[in-house]
Amino acid sequence: MKHSWYQLYFDRSLVLRFLFYFLMLTGIVVIIKFISTSRDDFALFFAISPIYLALIIALLIVTAMLVGIKTKYLIDLFGIKIPFSDAFGLTIIADLSNYILPFKAGSTVRAIYFKQKYDLKYHHYINALAAGVMVSLLVYGLAGLAGVLFMAVRGAWLGNSLPIFFACILAGAIAIIFAPLTHLTRRLPAWRIFKPLHTLAASWSTIKHKPAQLAFLCCIELLFIAGTVLMTSLAFFALKHPLPLSTSLFITLFTNLSSFIAITPAGIGIREAATIWSATFLGEEFSVSFQASLLIRILLFIVSTLFGFAYLWHFLRKEKSAHLRFISAKKPNKRI
Repeated sequence: MKHSWYQLYFDRSLVLRFLFYFLMLTGIVVIIKFISTSRDDFALFFAISPIYLALIIALLIVTAMLVGIKTKYLIDLFGIKIPFSDAFGLTIIADLSNYILPFKAGSTVRAIYFKQKYDLKYHHYINALAAGVMVSLLVYGLAGLAGVLFMAVRGAWLGNSLPIFFACILAGAIAIIFAPLTHLTRRLPAWRIFKPLHTLAASWSTIKHKPAQLAFLCCIELLFIAGTVLMTSLAFFALKHPLPLSTSLFITLFTNLSSFIAITPAGIGIREAATIWSATFLGEEFSVSFQASLLIRILLFIVSTLFGFAYLWHFLRKEKSAHLRFISAKKPNKRI
């Protein structure tokens, strides 16, 4: 029997979704089993002060607001003004969508909303996302090298791997910023393998010649890093394991960079692995690193779920009211 293309796509997406959620559930079962067999190691985890929990939740909300500001500013570059409430609400809904659907579906949800509500073209939204990624890589590279320099001044040197890693990130971002990629990509064949280069060239040309906008986006990214560094420090401090500022910075940078690898719903397991690996690489205990990453994940899930469903209900209610007003406006007035 011959199947149409959409039936084959539907079957394939079902298989992928089943695979992702099977892996996610397997990971949750493994975590629960690990915690149940290591109750003594997790004694501090179940005795965390509510004050630290409230502070971490507040930082999660602040960082989500910063992401909303960044999204709003990137969309504004295309001449489309969106209110901050929409940008922030969509950030929370996108986080919630990432838990429900694979492959960072939150970006798709935002793209559809911007298209239907503000008529933002999809390729413009992709350009905005790519430009945001380049700004993030630029700031992460600078922050990483600044952290390496800070540790070197204090007499702590962790080898050549960290400076080489962050130097490569910074060099790649600078090359895309200043190199004439638009001229290069025009000469490349229109093959699928070169499509990311075309996207990066088109996206960066949007803000490449706007230094004031670039500086503002870099400042927002620096504030985001500062908020997540403070959040990482609080998570370890709540477990009676305070971290030096430089260690918190490197753990945060590696954790944030891992968010670009969207192979599991909401990056479950990926972010935690990056946190644990970077912390143990810097000499921290595996058990404490695992508990800190688990604490942030649980609180992030709570914030995304509560605020996500609240904003989703708000958006649906607002759209329903607008639809009813549109229908009532189209009805002809009855003559008396």
